[in-house]
Amino acid sequence: MQLKLLFLISFCIHFSQFSYGQYNYRIKKIKVENDSGKIIYTSEFLLPPHSKIVREGFIFPNKSLVFKPNSKFQYQYVLIKDLKSQYDSSRESIAKAIYKRYGSELPKKIRELYKIPEGFQELSLGSFVKYFVSEDNMNIIFQIDYDALLADKKNFKKYYLELFKELSTLEDKNKWGGFNGSIVQNIVEKIFELTPCPQSESLGRYMAIYGNEVPPIAFAILNPKIWLSVDNVDRVRPKFPDNEKKGNITTNLDFWSFNLNGKTIIKFYRDTSGLLIQNAFLTHSINNIQPANKLNIDSSHNNGTLQASSIDIQFNNVLKKQKYIYYYFPSIFKENNADATPVSPTQKERNNFIEQNGLLLFNDHITASFISSINTLNPDPLSNTANKFSVFGLRNSITIVIPVSINNVVTPIDLGSTLDIIKQFGNFADIKKTYVHRIYKNSYRKIKFLKDDLLLLPSDEIK
Repeated sequence: MQLKLLFLISFCIHFSQFSYGQYNYRIKKIKVENDSGKIIYTSEFLLPPHSKIVREGFIFPNKSLVFKPNSKFQYQYVLIKDLKSQYDSSRESIAKAIYKRYGSELPKKIRELYKIPEGFQELSLGSFVKYFVSEDNMNIIFQIDYDALLADKKNFKKYYLELFKELSTLEDKNKWGGFNGSIVQNIVEKIFELTPCPQSESLGRYMAIYGNEVPPIAFAILNPKIWLSVDNVDRVRPKFPDNEKKGNITTNLDFWSFNLNGKTIIKFYRDTSGLLIQNAFLTHSINNIQPANKLNIDSSHNNGTLQASSIDIQFNNVLKKQKYIYYYFPSIFKENNADATPVSPTQKERNNFIEQNGLLLFNDHITASFISSINTLNPDPLSNTANKFSVFGLRNSITIVIPVSINNVVTPIDLGSTLDIIKQFGNFADIKKTYVHRIYKNSYRKIKFLKDDLLLLPSDEIK
């Protein structure tokens, strides 16, 4: 009798756990149907703990899963309380955000708890998200329409770019990040942490654009979890003088050689008011004594190009107060010798090193024109009043890296690395014996049903 009772209690505990949602992250292959019941695509989804967009069987958890429109999983909610006009306080409030699933209307008790006025209609935040906000603007509830979002897998890029753009406008109005900082990326990152998305789109939380873009570029918004790995180089004498038989050469920049002296990891932080700080120990990071490092500044537009050394990217007084900082890696570099064949007739040799090096872009507001400009082949520092640029020396390779714990050793790896890429670095167990843990609400949770193409995120643990 006691054995049966123990079995019944154990079954109830497991059943209640599965009925509410999994405790761990899960990677599941999900088929997506349209309104006609036709499968339009299949994708590997990353499902955070307790989140659901399909029914998952607890007896056969790996069975075929299908997302159907107009189901109880259509609306996913992220709820945030007590946002204030202070960067550090708002950041703490976002860290405590919670995930819920409701029908098309918020329950009355939730409206009352978050002080949403009776009869208040949700406001649009792009094509896929609507939001409810309290009368004092301190509480916000995001409603994500998964029927609209999953209608096309390509929607996810539009989804996260719209989130950044629309939240930037909303924050400007409410000053949730104070006057110096911004909590927009904190909100977007939290939405991705709590809600399901295709595993291949999980870097959208960093506005990361890479892969098969036209033109191909690498672009990401930076935060303290993302570092820059910079090649340290010496420029040495030209290979050829100007009077060589290479024709009438007006500059010998084509013929400079470079010696690699190692790499430097560049990090930055934000203080409690949201100001950028590169070195927490040096007081000039927060005091008003930094050099201007100005070059080609257009004072009428308040933008231009900022110089920065390869070894130490020293933040200046303009940059430290910017809310958003991005890294842009162009697809086309100058050929390393004059006889190289251009990839296409339009990609001729260039002496303009602004166009050939990784750039830091920064501004205090994300606009539609700015998002459009990041897809241009050669962004012009003076083409958009919201843009500012920084150049890192000549021919330097600058790579976006993230800290990942590999067998209890924190290691910088390239952003965009998969589990398979990291496993090639050393001796790892078979995929069935490899464990990856990811942060969820400030604690680590296991990722179940691992695949080799898992995109790794900052602070992941691999064992």
